[in-house]
Amino acid sequence: MYSILLCAIFVSLIFLVVLTILNVKKKSKKSSSSSGETCEDETCETEKCENKSCKKKSCKKKSCKKKSCNKSCTEQCRGPRGLPGAPGTASNTGATGAAGDTGGVGTTGNTGLQGNTGLQGNTGNTGPSGSAGGLLAFADFYASMPGDNASTVAVGAAVDFPNDGPNSGGAAISRLSASTFNLAAIGVYEILFQVSVTEAGQLVISLGGSEIPITTVGRATGTSQIVGLRLVQTFSINQVVSINNRTGNSTALTITPIAGGASSVSASLVIKRLS
Repeated sequence: MYSILLCAIFVSLIFLVVLTILNVKKKSKKSSSSSGETCEDETCETEKCENKSCKKKSCKKKSCKKKSCNKSCTEQCRGPRGLPGAPGTASNTGATGAAGDTGGVGTTGNTGLQGNTGLQGNTGNTGPSGSAGGLLAFADFYASMPGDNASTVAVGAAVDFPNDGPNSGGAAISRLSASTFNLAAIGVYEILFQVSVTEAGQLVISLGGSEIPITTVGRATGTSQIVGLRLVQTFSINQVVSINNRTGNSTALTITPIAGGASSVSASLVIKRLS
């Protein structure tokens, strides 16, 4: 077994030696066939260009004085320039880059020309009717002496105005009794009264059963009428109004008959609703 293996190894070695010898001879032959090429450069003396070196696009020099000889030899060994290659295929489009920062605000442009006047719009709907102007209601009540107010008016009691004068009609301002009157609607009212009395005294407007202190008027002597004019406001419907002998006084008041002459005199109460 071992003798067979040794024989195989020996035969392989012999085969390798033969191949090596043949290869050396082949190289020697090629070298001798190319020894006739010389480097045509005036700066070289005996430089030769070898075929094998020309395949690698380089020139081996043996006795060159300048480097330009090597370059000249290489140019003689190089073959003709080939045709340009075909253009390569376009590469894929790259990913979109990140958005840049927002630029600064530009300067304000010039003001443009004024445009033409637009067409007139349609007439709007009619608005709701406003409240009636002037007086909303009015009424006049009076007394005539002698005859009316025959008795004195006690402290805290009301003066009688038993007769009706001109009025706007309806229930806005109406009579409840000889001395009390009803204000039907919420609003502002003007109240004017004048009464001739014999004694020094005071009269006041009473609204809803309560006297209104700021409406108090009076006199200190027996030579003039008591006259009052005020605006009052109601905050609920059907408020009762009267003209009273002010509470807290000590004297009952006599409504003077035939004051200042031979004729009967009147006491009057005028009420107007303003709003």
